[in-house]
Amino acid sequence: MAEEHSADALILGGGPAGSTAGALLAAAGIETLIIEGERFPRFHVGESLLPHTLPLLDRLGVHETVRTLPHTRRKDGATFVTHDGGKHVAYWFENGLPPAIPHAYQVRRDEFDLALLANARRCGARVLEGWRAAAPRWDGKRVAGLTVRDPEGREQFIGCRVFIDASGQSSFLASRMGWRFPYPMHRKAAAVSHFKGVWLPPGREAGNITIVLAHKGWFWLIPFADDTVSVGAVLDVEQWRAQGASPGGMFDAAVEATPEAAGSGPPRPRRGRRPRADDLADQVAATPLLLVHPGLLRPALPGVLLQPPRRLRHPGGDRLPPGGGRAPPRTLAADVEVPRAPRPGTGAAVGRAPRAPDRRAAGGRSRGRGVTAAPR
Repeated sequence: MAEEHSADALILGGGPAGSTAGALLAAAGIETLIIEGERFPRFHVGESLLPHTLPLLDRLGVHETVRTLPHTRRKDGATFVTHDGGKHVAYWFENGLPPAIPHAYQVRRDEFDLALLANARRCGARVLEGWRAAAPRWDGKRVAGLTVRDPEGREQFIGCRVFIDASGQSSFLASRMGWRFPYPMHRKAAAVSHFKGVWLPPGREAGNITIVLAHKGWFWLIPFADDTVSVGAVLDVEQWRAQGASPGGMFDAAVEATPEAAGSGPPRPRRGRRPRADDLADQVAATPLLLVHPGLLRPALPGVLLQPPRRLRHPGGDRLPPGGGRAPPRTLAADVEVPRAPRPGTGAAVGRAPRAPDRRAAGGRSRGRGVTAAPR
């Protein structure tokens, strides 16, 4: 099989985690290639950002771009409501623990992800859309590259020195290596769609994400800058399977059983299209630490940019502080020896040899769960 492409850093996934890492690595002078199975723009859930994403947007230089996207809306807090509307509590970001950032944004992911991927391209990362990963190739414990299928279905091999699995919930590598396990108490499915005519509270609370409690689950209502609202019903997987309902049927049943979601008093939502099952279906999670092997970095779910884990380690064994996608590219830039100068204004350090991988994270146990190591 011919090696048609190669890169110092190969990133699987062009979502927020992959595009963030790709932009920063490319800006540091590292030859970076992003492989994305879909073609952007595309529908995706995960539309309500948190305040501490704003410094990341500033560092990427896309804050103003994101703020002015057609559907972006300012979000000052979050509102929680009981299923019958009997209790209503709003939490405001400005009252959070310091350093408090007073607002975030609601974004439509087709626009948001496209903007971030375009920024990665501007920073110098190559992007291949419509290319799907088929299998990893191991060189001992190091991922040496991927067998991929191009948009015409032809298989090719892409070699790399560092592999970043930013495939998100699909967990390309973890699914193949036994690194995924379910949380038994959190097996949820979501039916989601965008609606028009949804009642929103007055004042600045209208921009909040609203969480409505439901039986064994919840609803989210995420308003955008126009008259559309993302409404998702997150319910128990086993309950959904027992009902044998379609995503739309599951959504309708959940609405009928939740007076606040049905619109007790306010007008009922008018559908823009039928609800569909999406990313939260049959939710599973990987080990809470970053998966650690030489030449491998995998952001913990649900993604580096949107919700960083409490502790990260990179392939050299260094600890990475919370801060989303900022630290991994900076540390990788120091560990990948690149025979070229950094891009102007970045000053990335290069040439340091990585230390031995952390065996406890790489092949040990996490919170009592077995984690399968790479092939020996």
